Amino acid sequence: MNRKIRPNKIAICGILLASAFLLAALTPVLAHEPLTEISDSMTVWTDDFDDLDELESLKGLNIEDGKVSLLNLGFDPVAWDKKGLTIPNGTATDVDCRWTMQPFVLKDNGIYKMWYTGYRNPHPDYTYSIMYATSTDAENWTKQGVAFGPDSVTMKNNIRGMAVPCVLKEADGYKMYYSGQDADTTSYFEMYMATSDDGLNWVDQGKILGNGPYGTTDFMGLDNGKVIKMPDGTYKMVYVGYDGVTKKLHMATSSDGVSWQKEGMFLNTSGPGSPDFMWLTEPFMVYHNDTYLLWYSGYPYYGQTVICFATSVDGQNWTKHGEVLGPSIFTDSMRVGGSNVMVDDEGLVRMWYYGFNSSHLIHYAETDYLSEFYISPGEMITKPISISEDKAWASLNISRTGIDLDNTILVSIQDADTGINIGSFVDLEEVDIDISNISCLDHPNLQLVAKFKGNGLNSPVLESWSISMKDDANLYPVISSESGEMVIFDCTTCFNHEDMVNCTWIFEYNRTHQELYGNTCEFCFWTPGNYSILVIATDSEGEVKRSKILIDVMENSEETSFSDYVWLGAILVVGILLALFMVLKHRKDINGQSPAQVEKEISETAEATEPQIDILESIEKRFIGGYISEATYIKLKEKYSKENQ
Repeated sequence: MNRKIRPNKIAICGILLASAFLLAALTPVLAHEPLTEISDSMTVWTDDFDDLDELESLKGLNIEDGKVSLLNLGFDPVAWDKKGLTIPNGTATDVDCRWTMQPFVLKDNGIYKMWYTGYRNPHPDYTYSIMYATSTDAENWTKQGVAFGPDSVTMKNNIRGMAVPCVLKEADGYKMYYSGQDADTTSYFEMYMATSDDGLNWVDQGKILGNGPYGTTDFMGLDNGKVIKMPDGTYKMVYVGYDGVTKKLHMATSSDGVSWQKEGMFLNTSGPGSPDFMWLTEPFMVYHNDTYLLWYSGYPYYGQTVICFATSVDGQNWTKHGEVLGPSIFTDSMRVGGSNVMVDDEGLVRMWYYGFNSSHLIHYAETDYLSEFYISPGEMITKPISISEDKAWASLNISRTGIDLDNTILVSIQDADTGINIGSFVDLEEVDIDISNISCLDHPNLQLVAKFKGNGLNSPVLESWSISMKDDANLYPVISSESGEMVIFDCTTCFNHEDMVNCTWIFEYNRTHQELYGNTCEFCFWTPGNYSILVIATDSEGEVKRSKILIDVMENSEETSFSDYVWLGAILVVGILLALFMVLKHRKDINGQSPAQVEKEISETAEATEPQIDILESIEKRFIGGYISEATYIKLKEKYSKENQ
């Protein structure tokens, strides 16, 4: 029996077909998102130094009120006036009969208190003890004997040598950090701590920082720790780590001065001929004027030491300033080291150190504290400055003041990916620099490097710098095409050479990465838009070259426009609504009759021509033929079935 398709099924099929057609028609428009857009705007990167967000490193410089200058140290770090020997060695029976060295001075209620390393040899059990002395003028001292040693206190460890003291006065008493050597092992020195209520009677607290695991930079020894308390209440320790070959400076931090976390090595040796070529030892650190000041003993070669100086604004990036104090012709004629520096409130910067001639003995030097003294040199490096694909490098502009023969700022431009200076853009003195000949394809990421140099009395000032990037539409060839047309890529269009080989064309199309190969190739762009094509090729000498072409794909005038799709979609939506109306109007049959009208017609026909029993058969035929709805069929069938029972 042939069965007609019911109206509700027709409507559903119409809805599905219309939706699919509408989605297919609009897909190219919705998917269109080209990689770049060609614009005529100028982009500018600038840093006016309101913060450190654009800087990768800052060495020997200070930023204040949006201006970068050399650090105002407040004193000349090399203008020391040596006053001579201040703590001689003791008599033959004294613990410091051979050497006095590695002093630490604390000014406490107007009294200068010094703890230092005393050395005697031979001795059956130990060679080092920590001695104590006092002074009212920082130059003339009275020895007070042993402060802390194996004979004077009960030790938590079997320590045979105690040296290089560092003492902090806290609200609840004194903390002493010292280097000790465990007599039960063959290890080198490690860091220990003791406490005292009065600075005279000490209680050992045991080891606080030990050697690192094998292979680390402090696995063979850890000593000479000096501790400072920061303004925020935390503690920093600078110490010497020994790896069996070289001694370098390390850092550790603590929240309470007792439990310590190693931060690793922060200052390494320098090259041949430098004052710290071989070793860095005996550090002493001060936090002054928001700057870390570091003195340490440098070994230019074995057996020779000089006092070196370094600065940092963050404790991580350091500027070495070289040797600041060396041997003289007196009792420190062979070497100097183990310095302790105090910026005193009496207008002086004081240094105690040991000098060696035939013995290590503690000496004293001082210099005037100045209201302004700018330490030189300094250096700053920006974070990478990146350029977008539709731009090209244009210019570098610098704003600076205080420049003369002795105060300079030299700027270099380097490739951020390699760290190598670019061409002739090295140590630039100009303030307006044309950088348009820097290829943005070969150098898409730049860094600026500024080197400051001053005369001590003044500082050059960098106020801001900026890099401009211009639109690149006129720098590269542009190919115009219509959607659906084949675009021919030719290597000679980009390089004006015919000797280029291994040409690769790289771009994004409809969110898909595309790579084409060959000196000539083709591609069909169906989606209108602007596309940037990176071209990489190799010349006859093997040098890799980069260029770009710009593809401007316009809408094909012969194709259906987007407005056509909109009108078509509107017509389809109207059709869908009409189909839904037919489905929802379930109370009407196809011929427009209501169930009551259909029932009346069937009853009259049955009474006139058919027996009563054939009404159900008539209803069935009408439903199968599609002349009545399913709802009417069910209703009439139920009614006449009951009447026949």
